[in-house]
Amino acid sequence: MNKLFIILSISISLLLAGCGMNQQKKEGSPNGETVTLTHSLGTIDVLKNPQRVVVLDYSALENLDFLGIKPVAIPK
Repeated sequence: MNKLFIILSISISLLLAGCGMNQQKKEGSPNGETVTLTHSLGTIDVLKNPQRVVVLDYSALENLDFLGIKPVAIPK
């Protein structure tokens, strides 16, 4: 009974410590100029000259290649 109480109290303390961490939400404006895009899910601010570009389909990859932009990730 005593071991069960100790294990249960340690488990509850770990659960409360893990759930009780104070996470701060980072809401800062990005440096540089932005463009506001409006779509069906709302609006978003996007940097005008992004440093890292990810391509999700090969037609966009060809367009970026034509423009001389090297993506950091492409689909397999």
